[in-house]
Amino acid sequence: MSKAERVLQILKSSIKLDHKRFVVGHARRDPFEALVAIVLSQNTNDRNAIRALEALRERGLLTPEAIEEAEFTVLEEALRPAGMHRQRARRLKELAVAVKDKDLLSMGREELMALPGVGPKTADVFLSFMGLSPEFPIDTHVRRVVSRLSLAKGDYESMRRVLLRAFPPDERVFAHLALIEVGRRWCRPRNPRCGECPLREVCEYANPPQSSSSSSRISTPASHHGGELKGSQD
Repeated sequence: MSKAERVLQILKSSIKLDHKRFVVGHARRDPFEALVAIVLSQNTNDRNAIRALEALRERGLLTPEAIEEAEFTVLEEALRPAGMHRQRARRLKELAVAVKDKDLLSMGREELMALPGVGPKTADVFLSFMGLSPEFPIDTHVRRVVSRLSLAKGDYESMRRVLLRAFPPDERVFAHLALIEVGRRWCRPRNPRCGECPLREVCEYANPPQSSSSSSRISTPASHHGGELKGSQD
């Protein structure tokens, strides 16, 4: 059994997912609403993104036309729970104009990544959760966990290629969300709870080789769900 197979086995036996803990679990199946929900998760946590999504819904601001026509002040107020509300308002305005009259469901990964505010992670989440392509999105939590497991390392595309090979297509959404849960509950950026983590038996961070010292452990700075709004596309 490969390490990835064992990781998946442990995740399935130890993680019970609650999709309402993720912003995509609050989005309707409308592709634009789903894309907005995913964009809202950038540089914040899902709890704040959910609050912003619900505020947009209450104001009827979940169509390209509504967002394009909305006053900036109204849009900014709805987005305030997610933080950086002015920047988010400008980004959603740009996205609404770019996708108006386009079929998001027919767009491939490269086409999605050409949209304002949509980088590789956002595109991969959209394709996965809309059932269009079994990608493996890599957010901050997933990067930290798989790095500590020594399951995948490197930049986004390098890790993505490894994880696409490691996990079967029909298991990738579950594995992605379950690894996020591991990162939230146990594999924290600082003071990880290794002794309680269900993946500790296969984790090189929790069980470093005898020749390694604690100083060689992977150190991952605390951050949230993306980096797109700060200039790097996620």
